[in-house]
Formats: sequence, C-alpha cells, structure tokens
Amino acid sequence: MSTKRKTRKRQAKAAQRTTKPDGQASSRARQLASMILEVLAGLHSPQEASEAVGLSTQRYYTLEARAIEGLVAALEPRPRGGGRRKSPDKERAELEARCEQLEQELRRAQALVRVARRSIKVPAAPSKKDREKARKTAKAKGKRGPRRPTVRARKLASKLKPSGPDGGDGGAEAGSDDDGDAARREAS
Repeated sequence: MSTKRKTRKRQAKAAQRTTKPDGQASSRARQLASMILEVLAGLHSPQEASEAVGLSTQRYYTLEARAIEGLVAALEPRPRGGGRRKSPDKERAELEARCEQLEQELRRAQALVRVARRSIKVPAAPSKKDREKARKTAKAKGKRGPRRPTVRARKLASKLKPSGPDGGDGGAEAGSDDDGDAARREAS
C-alpha cells in the first residue's frame, strides 16, 4: 500500500473520530477553520494564527492548503437525482439477465464454429472422454501414451537440485529425457 493511501486512510479515521454523530465538527476543527478564515480575510497574519492555535507556521500553511482544497471540492457540481443505488434484488436480476445473454452468445458462437469446421472439413477436436479411452486402449496394448511435455519449472528444478550424495548428478545430464520421464512418473 502506498504511503499516500495510508496517510489518507489515517486522516479519514481521524476525521471519523473527531466528527460528532450529528455531523458537527469538533471544537478544535472549528477553531482552526475560524483562524484560517480570519487569516484569509486579513485580520491576522499566518504567524499570529499559528501561535494562537499552537501550531508551527509550516503546519498552519499545510492545514490552510487542505482547507482550501476541501472548500473547492465541496463546491464541485453534484449529479442530479441524488445518485440512488439500485436495490440488491434489481441488481441481481440485471446481472442474471446479462449472464443469460452472454451464455446465449456463447452457444451461438460455438454453433458457428461447428458449422465453419464442417464446411472446411476440419475434424472436431476429440473430447476428453475420447482421449481417455484412446489412452487406456494404448496402455492395454503395452504402448506408451503420447509424450506429455515436461513443465519448464520441473526441468529447472531438476537441474538445480543435487541428485547424488556429493551434490553431483552422477555423470548424467540433468536435463535429459530420462530425468523428465522419472519426474513425470513421480508426479503421476
């Protein structure tokens, strides 16, 4: 979390602690606001005001800048209508309708893909069930299934891991197919 964000959160919590439940500001905040307005009106100098409220001059200028920023932000035009939020039930109904619309678009796109494949005579990809059946048939015949690619991370780990008691690899190349097959058998 950035320092600015932490500072803002801390300031917001402090404001919540000092603001009274009925929306009125604390007496300290009212005193500071009064002094800032008096300085801006020319009744006091910033040095006099900072001494009167017990702050350093630098801190006074910081608070004055924040007060002016707050004043400008409060005067920004607000959207008409109060900006009421939708009820959770209405929002849920809208989301469900959107979900149904997206599912319908998906089914339409899948149908278009099937038609396009048929028209250019590209066979459909075998389903998971068909792949499992082919693998079991090949295993029953004593054939190995199709070679699965070794995960790069597993290859790197086998290269970095010492396999012998002396930390060497016993003369075998760490990235050879034998190590990859052993790693796959262990993972299975």
